[in-house]
Amino acid sequence: MLSLRQKTVNVSREILLERLKENFLSFCDSYVEALSDYKKRLQLELQELHQKVSGDIQDYELVKLKMTFNPPQDKRREFLDVIEMLELSVDENINLDHDAFRAYFKNEWDWMEPFNAMMVSNKAYIAGKI
Repeated sequence: MLSLRQKTVNVSREILLERLKENFLSFCDSYVEALSDYKKRLQLELQELHQKVSGDIQDYELVKLKMTFNPPQDKRREFLDVIEMLELSVDENINLDHDAFRAYFKNEWDWMEPFNAMMVSNKAYIAGKI
């Protein structure tokens, strides 16, 4: 039963499980790509730093190493936990609140926007250096 006031909906467990598995596979692909881009960016930044310190450093000039980006977070465990819960559930329908529906069904997790922004940022950095 859909309750718009409470923002909840009952979803078929099988349909939800199928969608969640699709979302999981999509995230796995994105994570592998994000990790690869992170490594490329890290290599490029380290090469740039190496070039700086290989030149003449005068007057005790210090070169700061500050990483302005972070490695991608592995969220696969979050998907797998929900998938396992659904596989073990004896309920045919699962009641989802608005946040759970956005995450599990629409693949709009709270962490997804920063993850995608990080991917875009790394790709732009790499493209600007190559």
